[in-house]
Amino acid sequence: MDMSADKLALQSTETIDVINLKVRKELIGPLRKKEGIYPAYHMDKSNWITINLKETNTMNQIKDLIAESYELTT
Repeated sequence: MDMSADKLALQSTETIDVINLKVRKELIGPLRKKEGIYPAYHMDKSNWITINLKETNTMNQIKDLIAESYELTT
């Protein structure tokens, strides 16, 4: 999804591409410490994260998180 970077408290108004994913609660803290991963935009921040796809270069991890999010939401 496209959104303004300032919605993630970034100091920019450029449009960025993000994805919201549901993750296990025990992973929220460690994931948010990684570059490009933020508290969820417009979702329950205790269960969801937002990933700025421009800041993240670990596509394999994103694929794993997408698969986990799918499992948690089905």
